[in-house]
Formats: sequence, C-alpha cells, structure tokens
Amino acid sequence: TGELTLPSGITSIGGSAFWGCSGFTGELRIPLGVTSIESGAFSGCSGLKGLVIPPSVTSIGRWAFNGCSGFTGDLNLPSGVTSIEDFTFNGCSGFTGDLNLPSGITSIGVSAFNGCSGFTGDLNLPSGVTSIGEGAFDGCSGFTGDLNLPSGVTSIEDFTFNGCSGFTGDLNLPSGITSIGVAAFRDCSGFTGKLDIPSSVISIEGSAFDNCKGLSPIYCRASIPPSVGYNSFANTSKLYVPKGCASVYRNTNGWNKFESIVEF
Repeated sequence: TGELTLPSGITSIGGSAFWGCSGFTGELRIPLGVTSIESGAFSGCSGLKGLVIPPSVTSIGRWAFNGCSGFTGDLNLPSGVTSIEDFTFNGCSGFTGDLNLPSGITSIGVSAFNGCSGFTGDLNLPSGVTSIGEGAFDGCSGFTGDLNLPSGVTSIEDFTFNGCSGFTGDLNLPSGITSIGVAAFRDCSGFTGKLDIPSSVISIEGSAFDNCKGLSPIYCRASIPPSVGYNSFANTSKLYVPKGCASVYRNTNGWNKFESIVEF
C-alpha cells in the first residue's frame, strides 16, 4: 500500500510493470522525460487517485491504465500522442472532469474509454481523427452538448457511443460515412434535433439509434435505401427521403416501419 513514486531520469515504463498493483494510493505522476508508457503498465491499479502525464510522453500502449477506476478530475493527454490504443483507459470510471484530446490524434482504439462514465462537458474529437474503434466511448454517459464526428471518419463501429445518454444537442454525421454499426448510438436518449443520414451510407445495423427518441425528424439522403437491421430506429414517425424515392423506401424492409415517408 501507499504512494508510488517514480524516479526522475527514466524514459519509459515497461509493459505490465505495475499490473494489478491495486494497493497503491495517491496521485500518479509520470516523470518529465518519460516518452513511452507500454502496454498494461498500470492496468488494475484501481487505488490511484490522480494521473499526471507529462508533455514528453508520445506513446501510451494498449491496456496501459485499464481498470484504474480511482482516477479523478480531468484527463489531459500530451500533444505528442497521436493514437489512443485499444483498452487504454477502459473502465476508468472515476474521472470527473473533461477529456482533453490532443489535436494530432488520428485514431482511437477499441474500448479506449469504455465505461468512463464520469467524464463531463463536451466531447471534442480532433479534426484529424479517421478511426474510432468498437466500443470506444461505450457507457460514457456524462458527456453533454453536441457530438460532431470528424470528416475523415468513414464508419461508426459497433457500440462506439452506446449508452452516451448525456449528449443534449445535435448528432452531426460526416458526409463520407458509409456504415453505422450495431448499437452505435443506442440509448443516446438526450440527442435532440434532426438526424441527417448522408447519401454515402449503405448500411445501418440493428439498434443503431435505438432509444434515441429525441432525434426527429429523420432525413436519409441516399436514393437507394441503405440496409437496416432490427430496431435500428426508436422514432419511426416521419422519414424524409430524396425526391422520387418514397416508393422504394416504403417497399424496403426496415424503412417500411415509418408511419410517414415524405420526399424533399
């Protein structure tokens, strides 16, 4: 038990170095000069109460802080970090402030922030992000405001924003997106305003927008109806489709559940 004090002069923290050391308490301060935190380095260190990552860090491995549920406050990631690996902050439910992602981030891995339910404020995804993994923000119910997905994202994976019930504004999908995965936005019950599905979308999987009752009206800009899975939409009162396409939508499984289909 007790605090963990890391010496100055070290430049990396090895894989699984402190894996499962749940008795550590106090704040974890990574020394300035450390450039890499390897896979699983602090996984399961649930007793640590704070995390300070210095600007020298450029690489954080998968599972590095998995299950560190005691961390509180904001999470500020250094500007040199360009990717968040799989499960890096999975289960870090104790964070109680903002998630600040550096502008150079290009990818966010599978379950990277899964279960980080304490984050508050807006989720600002940097414009350079092109890949967001399955379940990356699953259960992050504290985020509020709009959700604006970067233009380079072409698919929303399964469960990516499942259970993010705190969003209270618009959901803005990028124009080049082609697929929306299973339960991608399920239980995002706070979204309001129009849901505008771009013409590039070819598939919407089951429960993608289940329990997103605030998203209304729904526009689908594809002239050929995308394939849809079971219970993809919670609100099936009115659908707007391109001119000349109402008939084909009315005769397509999934889309034919809408009570009213109107051309625009």
